[in-house]
Amino acid sequence: MSFILENISNFNLISVLKLNWDSFDKEALPRPYHALSFRLKGDSIFTVGEKTKKYVSTGDILFVPYNLGYRLNAKDELLFCVHFTAENLPTDNIYTFSPPDKKFFEKLFSDMYDSWTEKKPGYHSKTASYFFKILSKIQSQQNEISYRYNHAFILNAIDYIHKHFTDPTLTIHQLSQISSISESFFRKEFKMITGISPLQYINNLRITHALELLESGYYKVYEIAEKSGFSDSKYFSTVIKKATGFSPKSLNNRGNS
Repeated sequence: MSFILENISNFNLISVLKLNWDSFDKEALPRPYHALSFRLKGDSIFTVGEKTKKYVSTGDILFVPYNLGYRLNAKDELLFCVHFTAENLPTDNIYTFSPPDKKFFEKLFSDMYDSWTEKKPGYHSKTASYFFKILSKIQSQQNEISYRYNHAFILNAIDYIHKHFTDPTLTIHQLSQISSISESFFRKEFKMITGISPLQYINNLRITHALELLESGYYKVYEIAEKSGFSDSKYFSTVIKKATGFSPKSLNNRGNS
């Protein structure tokens, strides 16, 4: 839901309401404004079209775009709801967010409602400031959740790398599939977490392993390349020389001496 903060423009508040009902089961017609709500209690089912359903519970935040009709089935609900107009927001579906810090949002929505209903001098600007605080917090919490989610998957990929780095068929594409994210996003997240690219990470492990085998003197250079995960001996020589300043052959001879 962080797209609301990133893309919002020409914003204008229409109303801030506190709504409650015992039960509600009806079609809601398209409206000429967006709605952002926070449920103090209750559970709802929003149905868009014939198949798309959104389940909303206590503490959830819901965004309903303008000009979107839906069917609402709700029971024993109490919520804050903000109606507003704004450009550059998606209008194709309903979006939900279940924030980890529900009390924080409850306080902000409550303060925003009080500001709007009391209508003291400057209330419109004050109410708008609460609204932007809500949008900002939605973005930061969703980013934190996304980071933890991606961090966990990257750590799983790193664990997989340590178990399979000697496999010359190991690819970044394979690791991204294991992480269930796109290859480009995997590369970006991996570097953000580790500070280096996934290929550099893999090569560092392979180089360390290769140097141990080279210094042992037990294997020929091409055998060490294969055992370290390098399918190309020339590439292996280039990588080792760049890392150590010596060719694999000279290091191997040193191990045999």
